[in-house]
Amino acid sequence: MNSIKILWLSTKFESSDLLIAGKMVNATKGLFISCDIPMAQFIINLNATLPASQKFIIHVLDGTHLFVQPHAAGMIRTAINEFRDQNSYEKPA
Repeated sequence: MNSIKILWLSTKFESSDLLIAGKMVNATKGLFISCDIPMAQFIINLNATLPASQKFIIHVLDGTHLFVQPHAAGMIRTAINEFRDQNSYEKPA
């Protein structure tokens, strides 16, 4: 069975500028998602079907890790559950 892990990544700096190794960087709050490749592709496809104003992926880190906006967790879990329900076999009574 596929598994998906969603971790809350937070920072004290919340969209303020940081100085790291002499360079200014912006901190971004988000969720780190670790899953298998097919599930990552499902999430990427879900993101691609949305209008630009609703896209939630901040960065695709690699084939099994995504960094997404914090508000997307519920939507992603709901979409995965609906997909699994549609693709589950139930023996007729």
